[in-house]
Amino acid sequence: ELNVFEATADHAHRLILTTPVLSPRKFSALVSQQDEAFRSQTIQLSYDPQQETLKQAILVLCQEAEQAANNGAVILVLTDAELEEGWLPIHAALATGAVHHHLGRCGLRPRVNLLVETGYARDAHQMAVLFGVGATAVFPYLAYQVMADMHRSGELVGNPADARENYRKGLQKGLYKILSKMGISTLTSYRGSQWVEAVGLSSEVMELCFPGMASRIEGTGFAELQLQQELLARDAWLPRKGIQQGGLLKYVHGHEYHAY
Repeated sequence: ELNVFEATADHAHRLILTTPVLSPRKFSALVSQQDEAFRSQTIQLSYDPQQETLKQAILVLCQEAEQAANNGAVILVLTDAELEEGWLPIHAALATGAVHHHLGRCGLRPRVNLLVETGYARDAHQMAVLFGVGATAVFPYLAYQVMADMHRSGELVGNPADARENYRKGLQKGLYKILSKMGISTLTSYRGSQWVEAVGLSSEVMELCFPGMASRIEGTGFAELQLQQELLARDAWLPRKGIQQGGLLKYVHGHEYHAY
């Protein structure tokens, strides 16, 4: 952001996004800008659990983001793509919230945009959480890869580009609905507002990643979050293990408990 009290031609030198949910083409265009005014830097949301804990990894991530902002990066890409075996991902919401607040405390947040390239965000609620904790835009690469695989297998028919466009339209309508229920008319007002309440996260997580967000009860800490990722990673790298849907939305025997 430039000085709003001194209007110059540089104020008009901007990149305009028509949607905060990026297509593969727009994401590639953003991160490959040759213009120094939109220089980007990619920061990996992963860590080696043999060398550091999840909390330590988030603190290191914040320092990397601060250094990138001080070095003139305008677009910070937080990505959990291309995860190496033996490494664990940092959840995109934890990383985005921690980086957003750390840069704010350093007075650097207005200088940069946070682009989140993640496989965690797939539906409108998950997107809204990322925007609520400070993301500028989101690139849901895993959702696009799943759709491409469904086209290859014949589960989806038609033009793949049309399917991606319909997916983004659905997400945008979901975001409109969430924002309108909050009485918020623009995404800019929603971004970083933390207009939600956390349930089941410990004080150490809230203080580092979501300071100021409402949280009435204690719960999962960094150690438990890391353990969950380790259990997932153990199965993810075993070829004989199939993909498990988890049963969050619909009851699946042996998975998430449902009261009905």
